[in-house]
Amino acid sequence: TRKLVVKRGVFFKEEKSIPLEKITDVALSQGPLMRQFGLYRLSFETAGQSGQGALVSLLGVVDAETFREAILKQKDEMTQSSSTKAEHQPEDSQLELLRSLTYSVKNIEQMLVTLLDEKR
Repeated sequence: TRKLVVKRGVFFKEEKSIPLEKITDVALSQGPLMRQFGLYRLSFETAGQSGQGALVSLLGVVDAETFREAILKQKDEMTQSSSTKAEHQPEDSQLELLRSLTYSVKNIEQMLVTLLDEKR
């Protein structure tokens, strides 16, 4: 749900993991020969990627259009949930800080009462 893992190779195995939040584009392409065989190429580009071209390119994904939409939808959902958490976090942090300060003030008041009682 948080990353795309691509494994390929028979003799020389390769595995790449791409965090969904880093994906900037999922390109879907099909040349004339690929069209004859119903094949598509999915190319994934990421933020912070060095060089030109795709970081990962897949050929022959079954139902490539649906796969592409599923990845983009998951990326959007993850981005929205992250921003929602970020919006609520300051409120939660402020509430926790307020509780901590209240607890400290009560402790100080209790210590003052104890000191005053000792002086009498």
